[in-house]
This record gives sequence, C-alpha cells and structure tokens, in this order.
Amino acid sequence: MFDDPAEARKEVGRRIARRRRVMGKTQQRVAMDLGVDRSYVAQLERGRSHSIQIHTAALLGEILGTSLDYLLLRVEDDPGEIPPRNPRGEERSLVGGAPHLLTVFAARDGV
Repeated sequence: MFDDPAEARKEVGRRIARRRRVMGKTQQRVAMDLGVDRSYVAQLERGRSHSIQIHTAALLGEILGTSLDYLLLRVEDDPGEIPPRNPRGEERSLVGGAPHLLTVFAARDGV
C-alpha cells in the first residue's frame, strides 16, 4: 500500500485521529484510557511514532471502536461504527471496553 514508511506512519496517524474524532474523544481521554501520556497519542496521530506495543495497539482499536486491520492499513474501509448517543447527546462508553460492543447491547436492550 505504502512504499515509504514515513507516509505509512502519517496515514496510520490520520486514521487514529479520524476515529478519535468520530468517537468524540480528546487526545487526553484516549491517553488516559491507554495509560500513556497525551503527547504519545499526539505523536501517533502525527505519524512521528515508529513503534507501538501490541497490547497498546489492541486497546487503541477497542477504544476507537475499529479494527487493527483498518488502523494499520491492512484494509481500506473503516469497519468502525458511529457510537450511539443517549438522549442528552453524550457518548456511551466503557472505560477500557469496546465501544462498538455497546451498540449491539444498546440495540438489543432497547436503550
């Protein structure tokens, strides 16, 4: 997909930033959920980080409600869902949980 590693990192960063915005999260919130500093999330989003630990990447996918295949450029289409909103317009989430699972449970339970 990308021959230039720097361009690949930039695209990964764009995808991370896009999913974060879709989920209505700040860099600080994502950093807190990941257990890292906000500057690390910012570096990921700018394509300046050269590595990420496997468990951190897996958790990032859960926090952002998408797949690692999408974040790591293995697929073009984002499989993530737009998060459900409660009547006050607030995001439903579980800290450290998978937001996309909430969609299934909320729909099933009529929430």
